[in-house]
Amino acid sequence: MQHKHSPSVTARTLTTDRHPNLEEEFRHRAYELYEARGLEAGHDLDDWFRAEAAITGTAPKTAVRATAHLGSSAVFIGNA
Repeated sequence: MQHKHSPSVTARTLTTDRHPNLEEEFRHRAYELYEARGLEAGHDLDDWFRAEAAITGTAPKTAVRATAHLGSSAVFIGNA
């Protein structure tokens, strides 16, 4: 029986396979970043992505929020 391994590693994969508390580490680090910024709201995704990058050693993703003329909001995620 052959095992296929995906070349992409997600936070979920790391959390379940190698580090059962990795998501908690992300959460803790993201909160530290939030505190360091003076508890300024509106940067939650960026804090999370910076925390992931710092802990996993990967390039940070960026989150760009866009608001359409009808008031709906979208979030675009990409690599920095």
